[in-house]
Amino acid sequence: MNDDHNVIPFPAERSARSAPSREYSQLFLAVLLKNISDTYHFDHQYAATRLVPYLPGLHSLTEAVIQRLQSQPQQSRLANELLAEAVVNSFRAAGLIRAG
Repeated sequence: MNDDHNVIPFPAERSARSAPSREYSQLFLAVLLKNISDTYHFDHQYAATRLVPYLPGLHSLTEAVIQRLQSQPQQSRLANELLAEAVVNSFRAAGLIRAG
């Protein structure tokens, strides 16, 4: 796993006042996508357009990972790496990043 893709950490815990799980995971995914786009110097609009088919699956994955981490926060680094790799694979599948 390339640590450059591991751009934002999962929080160890969320406060009771934080956004609902669905909104929080959408925000988390949006920031992750933006940071990876910045890493690869993509135009955000172009990248977003190309990633549209992958967003429902990525959001579901993000939401599931965040919910899981609420009960096992010690797994946050591994979960972050796996989610970042899934996002990067979506960029590859969309033709934004070349394999290799």
